[in-house]
Amino acid sequence: MHEDPVEGNCYLLIVGRNSAGFTISFETDKATVIDAEFKCKPHDERGTLIEYVEEIDDAFQQTYTEEELNALTVAQIELIAAEKGYTLTGSTKAEKIASFIAAQQET
Repeated sequence: MHEDPVEGNCYLLIVGRNSAGFTISFETDKATVIDAEFKCKPHDERGTLIEYVEEIDDAFQQTYTEEELNALTVAQIELIAAEKGYTLTGSTKAEKIASFIAAQQET
């Protein structure tokens, strides 16, 4: 399981055998890359081999205060903004936070 206080936790459910190693990289400012090879067996009646699960808590759908945004990195703020469909302006963290709060108040 990957615990993520910004977007919610996620995990992979696989019934099978790893056949060639496994690496996974969770980085706040880059896409997640999974490099793995599995020989899988279906784990349900539909024949599902691999299931990716995201636990998105209602708390992650909240509105954010300036204080909460200041506790995050710029990359995290930009990621949340993108997920919410906000277009941020400004080049400094303070300007991005002000832009985030303004976009948040418009919705």
